[in-house]
Amino acid sequence: MDILTHAVFGASTYAAAKGNEANRKDLFWGMSLGMLVDADVFMGFGMDSVQALLNHRSWTHSFLFTCFAALIIGLIQKRWRQETMSLRDGLAIFLAIHTHIWIDALTTYGTRIGFPFSSHPIAWNVIHVFHPMATMTLLVPWLWGAWKRRGNWGRVGAASLCAFGLFLAWPLASKSLARKGMNIDQLPQTFTIEVVPTAFNSWIWHGVANAGDSLGFATYHVGKDENPEWHWVPSNRAALAQISELQHVQQYLTYAGPDALVERDDAQGETRIYAAKFGPINYIGPPQFVHPFVLKDGATRGQILETPAYSGPWSNFNALWGRLW
Repeated sequence: MDILTHAVFGASTYAAAKGNEANRKDLFWGMSLGMLVDADVFMGFGMDSVQALLNHRSWTHSFLFTCFAALIIGLIQKRWRQETMSLRDGLAIFLAIHTHIWIDALTTYGTRIGFPFSSHPIAWNVIHVFHPMATMTLLVPWLWGAWKRRGNWGRVGAASLCAFGLFLAWPLASKSLARKGMNIDQLPQTFTIEVVPTAFNSWIWHGVANAGDSLGFATYHVGKDENPEWHWVPSNRAALAQISELQHVQQYLTYAGPDALVERDDAQGETRIYAAKFGPINYIGPPQFVHPFVLKDGATRGQILETPAYSGPWSNFNALWGRLW
C-alpha cells in the first residue's frame, strides 16, 4: 500500500494495542513503525532497476525481520523512556511493524513474507496499492476523534481498525462478483486464472488467464450488465526458455511471476518480458502494457525500460473514470 495508508494503519494498530494508555506520542511511534519496513526503497539506490525492484518487499517485509525489528525497537524504546517495558508495549510495537506486511499482501505486487525460507511472494489481489477509500476508512475515525477532542486514542485506533475490516468486505465481495461476471468457469480448467484489482477503486477488475503459450485479459465492471471480451496475446515461451537460466532473468521473473508476458523482436534483436500479473494499463479493448524488461541478444543482463507517457496508474485516470461512469 501507499506510505500514507501504512502510517495511519500503524498509528491505529499501535494505539489499539496500547488501549487506554495510548497518548499522542504513541501515535507518532505507531506512524513511524507502520512505515518502517518501506525504508528498503532507500537501499535500492545504486542498484540496477531489476535488483531495486526485487529488493523492495523482500527481506525487510519478512515475518522473521519484523520479529527481529520489533525486538530492537523495543530495546530502543526502553532505553529512550528509561522505564520497564510492559507486555502491552511490546505487543504494540510488534503489531505496528508486523501488520504492514499483511496489508501489502492484500495487493498484487507480492510480498515475500517467508523470506529467506521461501522466495514465493504472497499476493492476495484484494485491493490496489493506491485505493483512496481504504485510506479514508482508516483516517475518518482519527479526524472525528480530533474534531471531538477525544482523549481515548486507543478507542479511536480500535475504531479505525474495525472500519477498515468492514471496508475489506466490499472488495472481497466485489472480486467474487467480478470472477462470476467474467465467465471464468467457461474457460478450460487447465488455465490458471487471477482476478486483480485496478487503481483507486473496487468496481473494475482485470482477469488474467494463463494458457501457457498465450495470456488472456478481460476487464469487468461490477454492477453493470456487460459481457466481458477476452483478448488473447501470444506469449513466446520458447524465447523465454532460451534465456531463463540467466540470473538477471530469474530475478525479474521472481517479481513478474508465472503470468509474465514474453515477446520476441527479431528486428531489434531483443526479448521483452512484461509483468502482466497486474493486468493491462487500459480498461477497454486490446491490452496495453508498459515498462518491459528488455534483454538484448547475447547480453547477460537486461533493463526495465521506462515509458515516458506513463508515470503510474494516475496517467490513465481519465480512461478509468470513463469506464467507471
